[in-house]
Amino acid sequence: MYICNNQKFKYSKGYLILPIKLSSAKFPKTLSFGNTHLQIKTSFHVSLICIKNIEENTDIKNITEKIINIFCEFTKNHEIKFESFTGVFRFAERNKDGRKSLVGMCRITHLNEFFDKVNADLELNISYQPTHVSLYTLNLDEAIGLNSQEDIENMTKDISIELPQEFIDEIMKN
Repeated sequence: MYICNNQKFKYSKGYLILPIKLSSAKFPKTLSFGNTHLQIKTSFHVSLICIKNIEENTDIKNITEKIINIFCEFTKNHEIKFESFTGVFRFAERNKDGRKSLVGMCRITHLNEFFDKVNADLELNISYQPTHVSLYTLNLDEAIGLNSQEDIENMTKDISIELPQEFIDEIMKN
């Protein structure tokens, strides 16, 4: 569902997300890593904050509503937008369900300031979330939530040097 009275941000499955449009027409439809064959996603987004994890670790009532309200108020004066890919691409694998994906790490403007605001307003100590776009998945559109630096360290590996340069060049145009 869209939030903040606009068609820019969504709240879905416990995540506040920013849908993005990529010029993916020139991307390969599939990419392979060893015996793993991944397919391009049908749509793309950046998970800005995993509210469901915060909700599980606090007893603050209506935490989801409060965070969304803080976000909507924050975005009135601070533009949250996709800035660029960083050039780092990671292969993600989650053992518990076998999901695999290729993600491109990215920059989002003013997102850390939003985290600081949530922490200050709600007296929390949540860490900045690593921002990324899931580009390819093993099963169509079944990505992996990478919600912390620990998730990045435990479930991913940097494969930037294994990708064809023309692929990276095309992604970096976005």
